[in-house]
Amino acid sequence: MEEVSEYYQNRGCFNELISLMESGLGLERAHMGIFTELGVLYARYRPEKLMEHIKLFATRLNIPKLIRACDEQQHWKELTYLYIQYDEFDNAATTIMNHSPEAWDHMQFKDVAVKVANVELYYKAVHFYLQEHPDLINDVLNVLALRVDHARVVDIMRKVALILATFSPVVYSITFFYFNNECFPCRIIGWSSPSCQAIHGCSSE
Repeated sequence: MEEVSEYYQNRGCFNELISLMESGLGLERAHMGIFTELGVLYARYRPEKLMEHIKLFATRLNIPKLIRACDEQQHWKELTYLYIQYDEFDNAATTIMNHSPEAWDHMQFKDVAVKVANVELYYKAVHFYLQEHPDLINDVLNVLALRVDHARVVDIMRKVALILATFSPVVYSITFFYFNNECFPCRIIGWSSPSCQAIHGCSSE
């Protein structure tokens, strides 16, 4: 299969090769290689067809091979989907955050976040949402509430807010007031864990 594909590609016959592979999808016992190679070809030459192909034939693909092709061609949304299908949730979360303009979807990210194995990705997610989607920070923290150290999250929120405050005296004065008088992060997310109470004397009431 790869030799045939290489033969056509070396001669610039991309359309003919894609048509040949597409015609093979209807065969009664079509080999996995046909579905996979067609996915690779879409990644290289017909990216607009790639996601539909992956969704239709996810169970008939050599996913690791197609993951490599999507990574090489920088198809981040499709790469994320393949990682999820392959139960590589850490890689999926990392791809979403590293390539958010194309790969980020809030509902998908929440589903992925609760399945990651590397706990440091939880805190990276907090940073990510504070910087890029602060209006949704409550929602993602509600999903992660049972998996993170609340005091560490509050500390992250405090540091990010203080960094942002350096750009404006007005923001600084507001930030100083909230963080020193009301433990603003805890009130935002409605947390009142023993660790937060001990450190900040905060309460969600």
